[in-house]
Amino acid sequence: MYWLKKEDLPLILFDIEKGSYGDQSIHIRWMSEKTEDLPERISDESSLEAWIQHRMIPRNRAFVEEILASQGLKYKDMEGLITICKGLSVNDVYWIVPEDFQGRFDDYNLYDNSFSEALSLVAFTGHSTTLKELSPSPEMTTNGMLPKAWRRLNDKLYLYKGGTNAELFSNAGLEPYSEFYAAQIAAELEISHVSYDLQKWKGILASVCENFTNKKRSYVPVGTVLKKRSIKELVEKVKEIGCFPDFKNMILLDALINNEDRHYGNFGFLKDNSTNQYLGLAPLFDHGISLFSTMPERYIANGQWKTYQYEHRYSALGATHDELVSWFCDQTDARKLSRLSHFEFKKHERYNVSEERLKFLNTFIRNRALELIEVIQKGIKPKKENVERIEVNQEFLGFRYQFTGDRMQGGHCVILDQNNNRIKILNLTSSDLEKMDAVTFIEDYIENTLYPMQKTNGSKERTTSDPKQN
Repeated sequence: MYWLKKEDLPLILFDIEKGSYGDQSIHIRWMSEKTEDLPERISDESSLEAWIQHRMIPRNRAFVEEILASQGLKYKDMEGLITICKGLSVNDVYWIVPEDFQGRFDDYNLYDNSFSEALSLVAFTGHSTTLKELSPSPEMTTNGMLPKAWRRLNDKLYLYKGGTNAELFSNAGLEPYSEFYAAQIAAELEISHVSYDLQKWKGILASVCENFTNKKRSYVPVGTVLKKRSIKELVEKVKEIGCFPDFKNMILLDALINNEDRHYGNFGFLKDNSTNQYLGLAPLFDHGISLFSTMPERYIANGQWKTYQYEHRYSALGATHDELVSWFCDQTDARKLSRLSHFEFKKHERYNVSEERLKFLNTFIRNRALELIEVIQKGIKPKKENVERIEVNQEFLGFRYQFTGDRMQGGHCVILDQNNNRIKILNLTSSDLEKMDAVTFIEDYIENTLYPMQKTNGSKERTTSDPKQN
């Protein structure tokens, strides 16, 4: 039997039953009437199990097998993970302990107490090792595909986040630079954001940021708050909480930097842990897939960057960046954009992209600001339909695809290989789907384009263009 607790407050007593075929099921024995203290959207056994599964290290996390093997664990070993990491996270103050456990949250939480740097090294480098001493670590409850690790330095928590493997793809490894540069634009526009530095750890370049949560304040991904995950519902929620101006800022920043990865897991709300009240939108973070970080450098000289920008014009929210700006931004935002007329990125003292790429980015941001001012001033307001979207996360012929959008109107799709490397981004429109729905289109593309390439060991350069542009 186990307790789900909020700090030292018991919330749910449950047990885990193992089936005959390795399956596991959860049975709730008692649930607190203080439902306001429960994690978002937990109401029954099914939602509790989903919450616990989501809290476990994801399958697409870089070096997931090495991280688990270092502790003698296997993927989805729910009881093993609970025993070692106690479900502790640096996002909030929930944890899971055995029924007879007498320890206090103050003595185990990851905000105040030490954790294994050896495990952090495994998580960041993938270098396999067997840990002699097992203890809770934030690595076990941190999501995301890229290599990353938490470190405690001078009594503060920092996240080190690497890039895609530049040894596998010629146009890879630029995500840390994008984090560093995107934060400069946010600062120039006075948009609440996480600040990033660039450092090397064990010879690997990483973006570095300080954790913005603590025992008093949690981070709640917006996807755990919304039921339908539609733009309409999202707008209603940010207005209800009173953070619509910050939401507009997010839309504006993403359009400027061409951010493709603003999905419902990498932005959210800050929450007061004592009152359970949302405080507003969390500072913006995770801008690695922006500022053309997946674009080959030769596209700058040959002009293909324009095609690349068009192919990547969609936000992960399911609409183009220009559409979102025209729906939600106003003259106040246009005046804010005018600050960028002479903007230039500040170089890092040690680590930077090439001079050619940096010069291109400087020019792009200045011109993009002018484009968005025009979008706002034209007052083009597309019909605000209820942009209801579906989310598909499916395996097919050894690939995994993640689609967000409408089956017939189009949307945003990411295709991953067997090692969870992002190998293709498709931005589908209604014109692509005249003869088939989005899922059929994606699977047809995998079967007839990517699968044959895989069998013949085709080019290793990571591609991210639409099939219609090839």
